[in-house]
This record gives sequence, structure tokens and C-alpha cells, in this order.
Amino acid sequence: MSALTLPQHLAQTAAFIAENPATITLTRETKGSDGQGGTATTGTTAIAAQTMRKVGSSRLRDVSDITTPDGRRVIPTAMLIGMPDANIQLWDTFTLGGEDWLVIGKNLDPPWRVECAITQEDQ
Repeated sequence: MSALTLPQHLAQTAAFIAENPATITLTRETKGSDGQGGTATTGTTAIAAQTMRKVGSSRLRDVSDITTPDGRRVIPTAMLIGMPDANIQLWDTFTLGGEDWLVIGKNLDPPWRVECAITQEDQ
């Protein structure tokens, strides 16, 4: 168990993000009735800009591919680190550095940060 308190961990996460911050505006699909008892994508909505940090991770070498809702098989290529209250969900998309990215994994453990596996959309 860590000797640091939760507020100390949160401060460390904020400092880590601040070392190389990226402003991320996520796009999320909206769902509605398909008229046949199921759901369908009805559009997209932009989520307010958030400050996060994109990093590489050696842990990604051991991750198998992931199948997206549209049937594509993708491999995580980077991680996005944010504060635990970040408004981010699986399958959100964003553009960073002129490249389009897709959120394909989300981890809230430990509780002082959110880690999201991401992949380039053109993969």
C-alpha cells in the first residue's frame, strides 16, 4: 500500500499531466431508438475540452487486439492519462497532433487517475 494520501496522489497526477498537457475535445456518438426495439447511432456530440496527457506504455506490448463496435480489430498504440473525473468513454474519438484517435480501453484503478488505451483511427 502506498504511503501517500489520495490528495497527494491526485496532486502527483495533476503535475504529471501538466508536464506535457494536451487539450482533448472528445466526440461521442449519441444513441436513440431504431424503431424496432433496439438502438442506433443518431449523431455525435462534442464533449467539453479537457486537459490530459498522451503517453506511450511498455504494457501495451502485451495487449491483444480489440474488436470495435463496427467490427474492426485494433491494437492500442498509446495511453491517455487524465484526472479521475475526466468525461471520457469507450469509443470516444478525438484529434491530437493532426491524427485521429479512438478510445478502446478505460481503467479507473488506481482511483487517482483514469488511463485510457487509444489507437489511431487510420490503423
